[in-house]
Amino acid sequence: MASRMGLVQGDLVGGKRHFSSVLKHAYLQDVTVETISAAIRKAGIFPLDRKAVDSTMLVPAPNPLVRSGIIPEGLAHILQAPQFNRSPEKATSSTCNSHHE
Repeated sequence: MASRMGLVQGDLVGGKRHFSSVLKHAYLQDVTVETISAAIRKAGIFPLDRKAVDSTMLVPAPNPLVRSGIIPEGLAHILQAPQFNRSPEKATSSTCNSHHE
C-alpha cells in the first residue's frame, strides 16, 4: 500500500510525516460496515456467542473490596463483594413472605 502511494522508493520508506496519510488510506479501504460486522460477530458480541472466548484464558478480576482499599488482600478469599443476578426474579407472594418470616 505504501508503495502504491509513492511513499516507498527502493530502500527509502516514508517516515512519521506520512503516517497519517497512510493510515487514512488503509482506514478508508478496510474499515467498512462489513469488516466491522464481521469483527463483532467473530468476537461473539452479536449475536452473543459465549463459546467465542476461551474461558481458560481469562484472568480473574481482583476482589473489588481489596482494590478499593476496604479490606486487606489477606481477607480477599474470605470476604467477597456481593454478586448481583443480572436477570432478576419476579417477586411472588411466596418469595416475599419467606423473607418476612
